[in-house]
Amino acid sequence: MKPIRDALLKLKAWGIPWEHSLRMRLMVSIVLAVVALFLVLYLPIRTILLDNYLALEREDVARTAQQLQLLIHTHFQDLQRIVRDYGWWDDTYAYLSDRDARYLDNYELQTLLNNDVDLVVLFDKNGQVAFGRMLSPEGDAVLPLDAATVEALVLASKTVWGQALPDAVSNFARLGNGQYLMLSATPVLNTYRQGPARGVLLMGRYMDAAFLDNLSALLGYSVTLVQPPAGATEEVAVRLLSEQDLAAMLALRTSDGTPLVALTWTQPRRLYHYAQQMIQLSRITLAMWAGCCSSSWSWF
Repeated sequence: MKPIRDALLKLKAWGIPWEHSLRMRLMVSIVLAVVALFLVLYLPIRTILLDNYLALEREDVARTAQQLQLLIHTHFQDLQRIVRDYGWWDDTYAYLSDRDARYLDNYELQTLLNNDVDLVVLFDKNGQVAFGRMLSPEGDAVLPLDAATVEALVLASKTVWGQALPDAVSNFARLGNGQYLMLSATPVLNTYRQGPARGVLLMGRYMDAAFLDNLSALLGYSVTLVQPPAGATEEVAVRLLSEQDLAAMLALRTSDGTPLVALTWTQPRRLYHYAQQMIQLSRITLAMWAGCCSSSWSWF
């Protein structure tokens, strides 16, 4: 009770004759008790609410990252379906034996555009390129593969070689021109999925502006590609921009676990704002309660 006693002594020093008035003593004690109770109740409520809503905010970011991962997985599934259709096909199987040029008509510009495939490479069983072409960044022309692109693709598909793959595998890759791709590869078998495998078919899809626009439309936030920070280990990283917004980053890793590129987006801190509103409401409620208590005692 030392703080109350000190406050009463100050009142005495200010010339307020509290020692002659029981009512004044009661009023001062009640006001101080109400203020102390207000602080005792408000601070824990604020801490609990804020901590809980910050945890919910982190969970909300994690759910958004999961949705983004699911969209990426859906793109990979679509690419794997296409690479299986062409890789497990008698015509592809025969081409690696007879090199009939008519087979290449299956990869004309319009066909690639219809399948949303930007790159096709057919490796023989020795790992040499038997056929390859890619779309221009603008998507209006078919281009031959250059040596740097082939080197990057061989590096990205290294998990294909040296093992008998029963199905398609996927990976991310970066070309020499800085273009990022999603890749899927499958062993070349006949239509009945019988071998022996005569090579590997590799198909890719650019992670370009159209790809990011598609992700943004489905996710509800603007998604961009960035380089992950050096030494980054977190799969999902969050950075607070302000009390209104936060930035999140999802690392995309190659098949060996190395972060190659990251998707980042900005989302509003709706849950944090809701927590602030709840804290403000609790503050007002406690203040009104304290005022009512003080007023009721003033009648004595």
